[in-house]
Amino acid sequence: MEGKGFRDRTPEFASRNTVIVGISCDTPAENLAFRVKFDFPYDLLCDESRTVSQVYGAADAADTQYPAR
Repeated sequence: MEGKGFRDRTPEFASRNTVIVGISCDTPAENLAFRVKFDFPYDLLCDESRTVSQVYGAADAADTQYPAR
C-alpha cells in the first residue's frame, strides 16, 4: 500500500489505535509539498541520509537515487 491508500484508510487505522507515518529520502520542503499535494493527514518523516532506508532494505547505499520496491 502506498501513501494514497493509507490516506484513504486513515479512519480504519485510527479505529484500531494505529498511527500512520510516512518516510522518504526527500527534504522537509519536498515532503511538505508532497503531503499537501496528496492531502495526507499524517506526517512524512525525512531520511535524507538514507540511514533508515538502508536498515530496512529500501535503499542499497546512501547515494541510491530511488528506493527499492
